[in-house]
Amino acid sequence: FEVGKRAGIAAADMLNIFDAEARVAACDGVPERLVGIDRFEARKTVVAEVEALGLLDRVEDKIVQMPYGDRSGVVIEPWLTDQWYVDAATLAAPAIAAVREGKTKFVPANWDKTYFNWMENIQPWCVSRQLWWGHQIPAWYGNRLYSEQEKLSSNWPGQGIGLPKPHEVLESASTAYDQTFVAETAADAARQAEQYIKLKGQTLRVVEFKSRSSFLAAVWAKELDLACEYPIWRDEDVLDTWFSSALWPFGTLGWPENTPQLARHYPGDVLVTGFDIIFFWVARMMMQGIHFMDDVPPFATVYCHGLVRDAKGQKMSKSKGNVVDPLILIDKFGADALRFTLTAMESQGRDIKLDEKRIEGYRNFATKLWNAARFAQSNGIVGSTSATPPAATAPVNRWIIGEVVETARALDAAMGAFRFDDYASTIYQFAWSRFCDWYLELTKPLLAEGADAGIAAETRAVTGWALDQILVLLHPVMPFLTEELWHKLAPSTAPRDHDLIVAAWPLTDARLVDAETAAEIGWLIRLVSELRG
Repeated sequence: FEVGKRAGIAAADMLNIFDAEARVAACDGVPERLVGIDRFEARKTVVAEVEALGLLDRVEDKIVQMPYGDRSGVVIEPWLTDQWYVDAATLAAPAIAAVREGKTKFVPANWDKTYFNWMENIQPWCVSRQLWWGHQIPAWYGNRLYSEQEKLSSNWPGQGIGLPKPHEVLESASTAYDQTFVAETAADAARQAEQYIKLKGQTLRVVEFKSRSSFLAAVWAKELDLACEYPIWRDEDVLDTWFSSALWPFGTLGWPENTPQLARHYPGDVLVTGFDIIFFWVARMMMQGIHFMDDVPPFATVYCHGLVRDAKGQKMSKSKGNVVDPLILIDKFGADALRFTLTAMESQGRDIKLDEKRIEGYRNFATKLWNAARFAQSNGIVGSTSATPPAATAPVNRWIIGEVVETARALDAAMGAFRFDDYASTIYQFAWSRFCDWYLELTKPLLAEGADAGIAAETRAVTGWALDQILVLLHPVMPFLTEELWHKLAPSTAPRDHDLIVAAWPLTDARLVDAETAAEIGWLIRLVSELRG
């Protein structure tokens, strides 16, 4: 097709030398003896005839790139067909501007180059597909208006008389349309057809068919009088999957009606997606969202995560046999361990090499947290009833309160910067090292028999509060374990009146951080670590 265009041949003048069954078609210059012969047999015939004429120099075997159908295993031949196209360049212009002007930004920022490269070199978008399922193309064909001379001709499809072969009637009728009507409904298409007929000075009645096949059946059965009726039939093709998917940001909210859901939820805030479908999906949602929703982009931020690969860094493939089934990993290590692993390994700009050893390590982390909760229960420690920390006098208790606040501040910053790996690393280090390894060990003497009763009560209250805050902070990454512990740690006299998923986020007030105490405990931890080392 591109070669033909460069040669100055109009698309309407280009020929298919094959029919739909890959048999030689009747075209200008094609000998009649070849018409209807299968493509492979026709090639053998042509070679034999060239050889018979003494014009064949030699036959050579060549390795060439040959496309095969992935299901049929049959060689695919180029074949020109009529399709519906969208003027993608016009739609792309405002979508490009939205990113350049900062209305929508990519994270990491380097992915905007991929977006611009595709959008600025975009081609007309073929949106029609010859599939069984999907949104049907909203276009109707109208049968051409015949002259009196044509009506008397045996080639007029409405006659069906004088044509010896039924397929000639159907083939003639199938190409006999003079106008297309693009509309939202069949009734709108019929009204367009009526206006068109009126402009042509005709007085025909519009008859609507659901498909070309139903129209052809009516022609063949002589149930249509083309002398006084003007048939229209809907295109049987469906829209490209990505065209339909591009409607998602607003189509799912009741569009084109102005629903409360549409007003509330459009535009969205953050889209989280893989970088490999920036041009397939993200760009098309941008184009259609801006076009249909009053120049408002569908997202403020597009976060592009890496791809999950196998432990060797290879892309997962069924043919390679290296696909990892997440259900098997969940059965083996737990859903929370897998979820935490993916979060911890989600570094911006890098793919994830999924290794079972990492998942196993984070399962151990979940076990560590579970054991910490059991230790708390065995010492009479229960969850807190307030997000505000208890009053504390012991340095170690003031220290852990400050550590909780600093950790919450760090997690807020990580989430705001879309650094999910930093989020996981920070909460992991705090929960495992600061809380379990140091705070619980340092407070054991304060809870031992014979210790000061007031300090012991204070320590139990602070420990329960700190453990609660850890569960809240960890919940986005390990939701199942933390929700379970949240309810198990509830005081027996005051069960939780809400689930952890709706609990208040920890306070990040810097005034709760005791810098002097933090330095003192920090010195102690370094000293003990050096002595152990």
